[in-house]
Parts: sequence; structure tokens; C-alpha cells
Amino acid sequence: MFPDVPENHWAYEAVQAMAKNGLVEGYPDGTFGGSRSMTRYEFAQIVHRALQKGTDVNARLISEFKPELKHIRIDVIAKDKEGNPAIEWIRVNQ
Repeated sequence: MFPDVPENHWAYEAVQAMAKNGLVEGYPDGTFGGSRSMTRYEFAQIVHRALQKGTDVNARLISEFKPELKHIRIDVIAKDKEGNPAIEWIRVNQ
């Protein structure tokens, strides 16, 4: 899925599962960018997506990233087959 995450990489399965579940998308060039530092905004986006999917998230994470989470805006443009919102865009408002 991501050319910079080979199948023999220790995080391959986790990265694939997160992408399959819509928690991460990678970068426009198709890479995952696993060797670069993640910003707090990027991490907050992943936590927010997990919350939207009903994933149990540790209350400490929510508390830690509360300032960043309040800046995230979700645009729902479509719905899935069950009528649930399909998140098309997530924006970070400064």
C-alpha cells in the first residue's frame, strides 16, 4: 500500500490495519512517511478519526490532545451504504 513501508518492516501490519480502517491516508506522493516526525495535529487527526469510528480511546489521549482536537473540522460529503457519514475531508483550523 505504501512503498516506503516494506512487508518485512516491524510496523507493516499496524500501518496496513490503520490505513484499511481509514485512520491514516499517507501523503499525496503515496508514501506513509514513517521515518519523519508526526505533528501533534496529525496525531490529533488520527485520534479524532478513531473516535468518529467508535474506537475506544484512552481518556488520557483525549485530554492530552484536547487543544488540537478542537481545531479539527470534518466535512462530510457522502454517506456509506448504511447511511453513516463518510468523512471526506478533515481540516485543521488554526
